[in-house]
Amino acid sequence: MMRPRSRMVFLIFLAILLVGFGYLMRSFWVAAALALITAMLLRPVHARIERTCRHRRYLAAALSVVLTGSCVILPLASIVATILLEMVRFSREIIPTLQEGQLAQSLDAMNAWLLGFLGPMREWLGEEWNVRDLLVAAAQNGGRILYSYSPRFLLSTAHFGVNVILWTLFLFVLFAEGPALYRYVMMMTPISPHHERYIAREVRGMVAAVFFAMIATSAANAVLISLAFLVCGIERPVMWGLIAFGFSFVPVIGALSIWGGAAVYLLLVGAWPSAVGLALFGVLIISQTDNVIKPLVMRGRVNIHPMLLLLSILGGVQTMGPVGLIFGPVFLAIFLAALHIYRQEFVEPATAA
Repeated sequence: MMRPRSRMVFLIFLAILLVGFGYLMRSFWVAAALALITAMLLRPVHARIERTCRHRRYLAAALSVVLTGSCVILPLASIVATILLEMVRFSREIIPTLQEGQLAQSLDAMNAWLLGFLGPMREWLGEEWNVRDLLVAAAQNGGRILYSYSPRFLLSTAHFGVNVILWTLFLFVLFAEGPALYRYVMMMTPISPHHERYIAREVRGMVAAVFFAMIATSAANAVLISLAFLVCGIERPVMWGLIAFGFSFVPVIGALSIWGGAAVYLLLVGAWPSAVGLALFGVLIISQTDNVIKPLVMRGRVNIHPMLLLLSILGGVQTMGPVGLIFGPVFLAIFLAALHIYRQEFVEPATAA
């Protein structure tokens, strides 16, 4: 009679210890989680390298790490660095345009119209409230925030270098000892092997589906926005395409913030035919890439409502920063898999009885 109770007490004690260990390792869990996701995505590639190396695990792990860094991480880091640097430069260039010139006059006129439209409610805003001043302050703050993520700033911090080293070490260990670690962890969990395989399959499917769907959708948005900006006569359309590629990882509002902001800018400077054309192209074509490309890429991989997926991504980004783009959907996949197991094991048998 005491054995189930003793086991429950020990499991609670083990959970407390696990939480404490996680708190101690909180500085390293992002690098470990990124390495885990990378290893999951590149598992078929590593398996082929391991067969080529005649199952010499450590040699194959070293080659996989080198291949990952040279063929995946460095190009991706170059794209991210280009996007960040261009956004920093744009935030600095837009400030003089907001302070003087035709755009500043248009914003002042819009501000006067808005204050007149509000009437008595303008007292809530205050006499000093001004749209142009708010945009200038937003550009200045945005530039400072973007600079904190720029490669020039990150490379000068020891924390970034430590995370890169930790990511490399974790990735090497996962490539070399991943199957053994997986079997050991699964053996220690109180979940049945069938449910363990189900959860692992759901997580792998979610990671791969979300990652490749985001890449495909972002690439399509980048091409479409670059072409639209080229037709509308906006300077540096390729640069804006790269920025759209990065922003498109945030669903719904990502690409919209680029082409929608450009349409508003064209309207304020008086180029209303281009503004209307860009807005229509954005609504009818660019906004539909999520509805067309993502289902094609994710077909057969996951079956999750888009709103749940959106909330998991936004919540992950708000909680964990950029890495939440992947971790949010992963946690959602684990949660939904646990709900499925609970329904299968407890709800359906009780209903049948």
